[in-house]
Amino acid sequence: MRVRRRVTFWRALGWGLTDVMGGGSGAIIGAYFLFFLTTFASLSALEAATIIGVARLIDMVANVVVGSVSDRLYRTRIGRRFGRRRFFLLLGIPLMLTFGLLWTTGGGFWYYFLVFVAFDLAQSIVMVPYETLPSEMTQDYRERTLMSTMRMLFSGLAGSVATLLTGALLAVMGQNDARAYGVMGAVFAVVFAIAVAITYLTSWEHEPTPEMLGELHADRRAARGRATDLAHTLWSEAKEYWSTLRLPIFARHLGIYLSGVTAQDVFSTVLMYYVVFSLALDPAFGSVLLGVGIVAVPLTPLWGYLFFRIGPARLYRLGFGMVIAVLIAYVALFAARLPPATTMVLAVGASVIYQAFKSIVYFVPWNVFPFIPDVDEALSGKRREGRFAGMMNFSRKATSSVATIAVGAVLTAIGFQPGATAQTPAVQWGIAITMLIGAGGLTLIALLLAARFPLTRHSHLVLVTEVDRLRAGGAAADVDPEVRRTVEQLTSRPYASVHRFDAPDPDSAAGG
Repeated sequence: MRVRRRVTFWRALGWGLTDVMGGGSGAIIGAYFLFFLTTFASLSALEAATIIGVARLIDMVANVVVGSVSDRLYRTRIGRRFGRRRFFLLLGIPLMLTFGLLWTTGGGFWYYFLVFVAFDLAQSIVMVPYETLPSEMTQDYRERTLMSTMRMLFSGLAGSVATLLTGALLAVMGQNDARAYGVMGAVFAVVFAIAVAITYLTSWEHEPTPEMLGELHADRRAARGRATDLAHTLWSEAKEYWSTLRLPIFARHLGIYLSGVTAQDVFSTVLMYYVVFSLALDPAFGSVLLGVGIVAVPLTPLWGYLFFRIGPARLYRLGFGMVIAVLIAYVALFAARLPPATTMVLAVGASVIYQAFKSIVYFVPWNVFPFIPDVDEALSGKRREGRFAGMMNFSRKATSSVATIAVGAVLTAIGFQPGATAQTPAVQWGIAITMLIGAGGLTLIALLLAARFPLTRHSHLVLVTEVDRLRAGGAAADVDPEVRRTVEQLTSRPYASVHRFDAPDPDSAAGG
C-alpha cells in the first residue's frame, strides 16, 4: 500500500522550480542560439541548424535510456539510497553549468556541436525523471494540477526573464556585442543548477508496488539465463517503448503535444529573423516581443483553475485557436508595411496576446501527462512513468530536431545571406510565410486532435478508484455500469481488458 503524503503549496513550488531550467533553457535556445551562431560564429543557417538538429537526434537515445533505467533503478543500492528518479536530479546539478559554455565566442562548428550535445544530454538526465515525479508523489487530481501549475509558472517566468535580461544587456552593451549573450549564459547556468538542487530536496517517490516487486523478481530470474544477451535486452526495451504508443489516450496526447510545441519551435526560431529582417527592427525589440511572455505568468493559476473546472479539451481549443489567430495577424502586420513606431506598438500588442495563450500550449500537456500512467496501470498493472516520459522526450527531441533543420534549410533555400544586415524582399516574405505555414499549420493539427480528448477530473477519479477497488480484491463482475463506461472511454478498450490485480505471490514479493 502506498503511503499517502500530502503535496503542500511549498512542496509543489519546490518541485516546479526545475522547469526554470526546462522552460528557460528552451526559450533561450529557441530564441537566440541559431541567431547567435549565424551572427557571431559566422556559421551558415544550415550549419547552425544542423548543430541543433543532429545533437537532438543523438539526445533522443538518451531520453529512452534514462526513462528505462529510472523505471528499474529501484533494484540498485543507488536507487534505494537516492531514489530511482531523484538520483538523476542529483547527477544533473553540476552538469547544468555546461549551459554557460554555449555562449562563448571563438569556437568553430565542432566546439558548438559538442557543447550543445553535452548540455542536451544533461537536460535529458534531469527532465525525464523529473517529469515522472507528480505520478510518484500523489494520485490526487488537485495536487497534481497544483504541481503542474507551479511548473508552468516557473517555466514561463524563466523564459520571459531570460529574454528581457538578454534584451536589456543588448541595449546596454550594444546590439553587436556577443558578451551580452555570455553574461546571460553564465547567470542562467548557475540558476539552473540551484533550481534542480531545490527540487531534489523537496520531492519524494512512492515505494515499489507489489506488482513492481513481482516483475523485478521475474526479471532477475530471467536475467540469470541471458546476462550477456544484449540484443534480447535492447529488443525488450524497444517493445516496451513501442507498447506505450498502443495506449490510445497516450498516442493522442503525444500527437497534440508534439504538434503544439513543435509549432512553437518553428515560431521561436523564425521570430528573431522576422523582427530583424521582415520588420526591419533591431534584435533588442525581438527580445521585448519574447519578454512580454511574462504576462502569461499571472495567468498560470487561471489556466490551472480552468484545467480543473472545464477539463483539457476545452482549454486546448482556447489556446490553439488564439495562437492561430495571432500568427495570421503577424503576417498581416508585415504585409501592411506601416511606419516603424506603429509597427512596434501593434507587434507588442499581438505578442502580449500570443504569449498569453501560447502558455496553454505547454501548460495543458504537462498537466495531462501525470494521469497517463494511471490509465496505463489500469490495463498493464505496471507503473511505467519513466518510459512514458522517455517516449515524450524522445519524440519531442525528434520533432524539435526536424523543425530546426527544416527552418535552416528553408532559410538557405529562400536565399538568406549569413552576416548580412538586410535581406531581399523575397527572403523577407519567405520568413513571414514560414512562420505562418510552419507554426500555424502544426497548431491547426494539434487543435483537431484535441477536439475530443476524454480526460476530465471526474473520469480520472473514477478510474483510480476502480483500480484501487480491484487491487483490494474487488470482483470485476461487481463493476458499476457507469464506472465501466468511463473506464472504457479512457482506455479505449473493453472493460474485460482491465488488469486483474491478483494478490502477488509471497515468494515473488520477497524476492524483490
